[in-house]
Amino acid sequence: MNLAKMLSGSQSSLSSLNALLSTGAVPGDNYTPTKAARVCSESVAEIDLVADVLLLQASTKPTVLEPLSTGGSERDCQERIHGTAKVMIATVANLKQHLRDNYSKGVAEEVRTIAEHVVSITENAAQLAYVVAVQDPMSEPALPGVCDRYSFEMAKFSITIACKKFEKNKHYDIDTQTILNISSVIADGLTVIRDGCKRASEVQDLKPKDREMFLNCNKAIQGATTPFLSSLKTFTKAREESERQRCLIFSRTMVESVKAAVDFSQLPEFRGQLASLSEEARESQTAILGSAMAVVSSVVQLFEATKTLLEQPRFMNESIWHRWYSCSKSVTDSSLLLQKAIRTQPLLPSNRSSFTS
Repeated sequence: MNLAKMLSGSQSSLSSLNALLSTGAVPGDNYTPTKAARVCSESVAEIDLVADVLLLQASTKPTVLEPLSTGGSERDCQERIHGTAKVMIATVANLKQHLRDNYSKGVAEEVRTIAEHVVSITENAAQLAYVVAVQDPMSEPALPGVCDRYSFEMAKFSITIACKKFEKNKHYDIDTQTILNISSVIADGLTVIRDGCKRASEVQDLKPKDREMFLNCNKAIQGATTPFLSSLKTFTKAREESERQRCLIFSRTMVESVKAAVDFSQLPEFRGQLASLSEEARESQTAILGSAMAVVSSVVQLFEATKTLLEQPRFMNESIWHRWYSCSKSVTDSSLLLQKAIRTQPLLPSNRSSFTS
């Protein structure tokens, strides 16, 4: 089996990997409170990154979700935010029940689900804020860069977190399902970055040396990925500590090659041009971005409280439970305020032809 090809991002990669791992049974609930707490930390890091890129640093750039004509319009974003916020509030109630039942796997699953909801809300709020702002007749839309920073940053983050599994776990803790998840995440992330670098290498407006460098980035990633894939393949057959160490060593090299490609893609000459917004447009945008940031902050606090509950002895939890309930109420309140903010936000009809992905 060509494992490198298996991780190239094709739809068949998961089934191929599943065949490779078929000798090991997928485990049931092997989650401990420590593992669930780690999921809380990883989820906080993820939504912090999303908020940083989309809400704090990219207020004058569009979020590349999908073409506006097929789902990225202001109305579509509004509907997604409303629907996702409602589901997220219900998921928080599920999280509370799992915490009460000491069901660590359930806690981890609900935390991941809530994080996915927050990411979706943030993406759509950022897109909506941008669309609303550049509809103002006095505003000018952004010009896209060579590579989409958000998709590259998220791919780098997911690959880094996946590889950390080899650092934070002993060989006997890395079960079949974990290997499957690691492989799937890395395959998806590498596909995003390799495809983006390939497209950049074909942009004729770039200097020849820059196009060549994007190709070299892909070559470097491929070269660093090959020994990691080889070590991973061996580890799937022999779950030994020495093999885990090899996976860890070569995963670090792969992650560094990915970081180099992402950093290169974000040099000033490749970033595109920010939108030019009128004062009124900026105020409209700020109202949406601020409300979305409140949702992010409340969920981060909820995850921190959840992590503390998982790590503290039961008899010490009463004061922490009070904090957790306060955080859960903040999630509900901030979600409702965001829905109100986007519901009352005027959507101007001007400049509509400027919104393309």
